[in-house]
Amino acid sequence: MIMNMADKSFEVQNVEASELEDYMNDLAEEGRSLYNLFPIQARGEPWVTVISYVPYNWEAADLKYTQREAAGLQAEKDNQKYWAAKLAEKSGGHSNE
Repeated sequence: MIMNMADKSFEVQNVEASELEDYMNDLAEEGRSLYNLFPIQARGEPWVTVISYVPYNWEAADLKYTQREAAGLQAEKDNQKYWAAKLAEKSGGHSNE
């Protein structure tokens, strides 16, 4: 089961204790990190509930923020040009006059 909570992806999985090492290696290959382990007894054999997550990607978040800021600045410049042109239309001359 995978739960997405505000840019965090948690996975909860029941694993037989004998297969725990292989499962943890698979998580590492997928880039997931261990959040918590809970031992359980099911069907007469030891099992483990493993909760893992994908670490937050700070570089991607920073890039997204930088792109959003650049788009905002460009929109502001475009808005200034638009209103300068509108003002020039109404005054009949250049907007700096």
